Amino acid sequence: MNKATRLNIEQAMKTRASKMGVTILDFKPTQFDDDGFFVVLAINTKQEFVTWTWANGGFHHGHYFGGILSRENRSDALTDFLKRIH
Repeated sequence: MNKATRLNIEQAMKTRASKMGVTILDFKPTQFDDDGFFVVLAINTKQEFVTWTWANGGFHHGHYFGGILSRENRSDALTDFLKRIH
């Protein structure tokens, strides 16, 4: 994937998150990087940690970890984010 395409996908992801009231903390390419897929670590509107796959213009396959004030939830979400490849 070229840099311009990647930047367009990242902007679309950030725009969608903003419209949903979601805060993206981090994201990384999946094993399908050429298709523009990413793993995303975020905080949703319920103030929970969540990891998603960004694919085809949307967030999919969420793993939810509960409230953001819990160190255990933070640790579990970060571990999931680091391990996920899609």
